[in-house]
Amino acid sequence: SFEVAEELRRKFTAITEAEVKIEELTAGPPTGKPVDIRLTGYEIDALNRLADQVIADLKQIEGAVNIAKSVEDSTGEFVLYPKKEVLARYGLNNLSFASALRQTIYGIDASEVNLNNEDIKIYVALNEKNLIDLNDVENLLIATPSGQKVPISVLTEKKFEPNLAGISHLDGERIINVTADVEGKTAQEIFQAMQAKTDHYDLPSGYKITYGGEVEDIQQSFTEIFLSFIVSIILIAAILILQFNSFKQPLIIMSTLPLAMIGVFFGLTVLRLAFSLPAFIGIVGLAGIVVNDAIILIDKINKNIYTDRMSLKPAIIEATQSRMQPIFLTTITTVAGILPLGLSDPLWAGLSFSIIFGLTFATFLTLVMVPITYVSLEGKRVAKFFNGEVKRN
Repeated sequence: SFEVAEELRRKFTAITEAEVKIEELTAGPPTGKPVDIRLTGYEIDALNRLADQVIADLKQIEGAVNIAKSVEDSTGEFVLYPKKEVLARYGLNNLSFASALRQTIYGIDASEVNLNNEDIKIYVALNEKNLIDLNDVENLLIATPSGQKVPISVLTEKKFEPNLAGISHLDGERIINVTADVEGKTAQEIFQAMQAKTDHYDLPSGYKITYGGEVEDIQQSFTEIFLSFIVSIILIAAILILQFNSFKQPLIIMSTLPLAMIGVFFGLTVLRLAFSLPAFIGIVGLAGIVVNDAIILIDKINKNIYTDRMSLKPAIIEATQSRMQPIFLTTITTVAGILPLGLSDPLWAGLSFSIIFGLTFATFLTLVMVPITYVSLEGKRVAKFFNGEVKRN
């Protein structure tokens, strides 16, 4: 799709009367732009000039496309500037003029009357219907200290100036975001090239440039999912401890998780898939899937030893043989069910193949490592059980 987008961008460069943006549609959860440069400071005009400088430098970096800033100029506005000399002539200054102008437009509390033992305030204000255009504002009369009434048009100078459609704030500071898509480059490469340019900027005091974007969103998502992964492992371990009334056997079961990781990284490497967010979600899902095989196997071993009173090695061999078919069938049906998802949409390929390879590797290694680990951790306890020194779990 990026090749088609690039071809269209080249064709539309001939259009100069309009701004044309070509963006590729993405699936999955919404994320920000790959490149997001944040400019924060006090004066919006200074920020706007700084944003224009950043945009000019960003356009020189190969791979940055669809460059834009978060603020846009509107059609403009009329601004009335007080004439200090004229104000002084009428005994006014900026503060008294502003106060009188506010009272004229927004009104004042004129008086208060008492009706039926209830105080009622009388508020006198200008009828907003009388302010239709700028001429109506200029014709408003301002009372001077001498009692004279002077039109606003005499006290001010009118100018038409461009203005911004909106102003955003971040943590109480004004902010402008310069964003861009990437093509043929990674966002990190764009950031490095841009930072080399912005390091030479002479920023005024209180102004700063920070970098964010899609990478920042993904890092935050990875952090949140990693915490969820840790919580899921703790919950699984707690349930297994209650179920088996032991700390060693849940440890044996949880040891299958690293076995699954071997398959995950092997599969992603073979298929040349990135360790993406969906792949990480697949690993979290594996935490609750791969332990099933070990649970089935250990439960059968325990039954052979503590119920059927088989010795340790024959109990393990019989359990492995009898549970091999259900374990393989469970793995095969899971893989068959999730394989179409990975083949149908590249977005979910990471999730699907993480589960497929992780579960497949864990299944084969579980049949080998779980018996070995069981003998190492539970061998002494089983011997004591047959000697009558300990009771069944």
